[in-house]
Amino acid sequence: MKLQFKTNAFDLDVKDMAAEMGITKQFLYKIYDNKMNVSEKRAKEMLNILKHLDAEAEKNEEELVKKRRNERKQMIKQMEKIVSQYDSD
Repeated sequence: MKLQFKTNAFDLDVKDMAAEMGITKQFLYKIYDNKMNVSEKRAKEMLNILKHLDAEAEKNEEELVKKRRNERKQMIKQMEKIVSQYDSD
């Protein structure tokens, strides 16, 4: 299975994943494409790292969603104040 990149951001994620594993991005691509063999122990280590990175990313996404929602609530309050000024006129 060949990795297909739709965005540069995903390519950067792969680079970060590889760095966490102590390997190059190209080496990670070769492993993924089954062009490079890794030991069972190393494969399990890499899988654990990927799972950890995925969990961290999910946590960060949740925090970002909460932050954006709070920002929207602040904007709603501000717009309600502005609209209420027109209603009082």
